[in-house]
Amino acid sequence: MRPAIPLPVRSRPRVEPGEARGVLARLWGIEAELEPLPSERDRNFLVRVGGEPRFVLKISNAREDPLVLDLQHRAAERLLAGGVPVPGAVPTVDGREVAEERGHLVRLLTYLPGTPMAELRPPRSPALLRNLGRTCGRAAAALEGFSHPADRRYLHWDVRHARRVIEACAPAVPERERRELVLLTLAGYRRQEL
Repeated sequence: MRPAIPLPVRSRPRVEPGEARGVLARLWGIEAELEPLPSERDRNFLVRVGGEPRFVLKISNAREDPLVLDLQHRAAERLLAGGVPVPGAVPTVDGREVAEERGHLVRLLTYLPGTPMAELRPPRSPALLRNLGRTCGRAAAALEGFSHPADRRYLHWDVRHARRVIEACAPAVPERERRELVLLTLAGYRRQEL
């Protein structure tokens, strides 16, 4: 397994909304208002057309691997074909899924309406959790047998590496009660692995 290669924060694109609007108009022929979105290492904008959210413009970290973006697009196609609602790639006016702008890979994705789980106040209803479980099941079924040259890269968020990442990061949880809960959950996970 390859070690993690963190993308430095300093390589996060420095793009203002006005500049991003120009990229959107030039590459996709879309005139719109842009609203910055939070992101760990990329620069993302919510694209509003006629005041309504329609797309997400993603300007990738300068060190992003184009093959990883292709993996994301191919996986999204499989998920969409399996009835799983996910954003899809919108081709540029000349038919590309990914364009390059000032050394950064740029793409436009469809907007998926709804409320992010992180914004929902606990407790989450049993109906919501059942729906989440069904959606995860449909996603697993849609991706069954999926393979791509970039699908073996190391990524902290990959569930295949959960145990190792949790072991490494748990000591950094500042609140004792939360840290203990994380470690207790990890111990239960280890027992299930055996």
